[in-house]
Amino acid sequence: MVNRHSGRTQLDDMEKRILQLGVKNRRLMRDIMQNAEALRATKEAVMISKTHMHQLWQQLNELRILHHCPYP
Repeated sequence: MVNRHSGRTQLDDMEKRILQLGVKNRRLMRDIMQNAEALRATKEAVMISKTHMHQLWQQLNELRILHHCPYP
């Protein structure tokens, strides 16, 4: 026969653990959302940098043509 007090303690412990896991899951979800936002911002910065680099290459090529400089 199971001791009612022992069973109640187990249920209380289980409930406490479930609540702790809920807090942990919310914290992890918040971290995931922050990381996703940081990744999006990084991707946007890389795309801007690539566009700027492409523009600089075009300007360099135009200057080489204008000044009759050979390509390296």
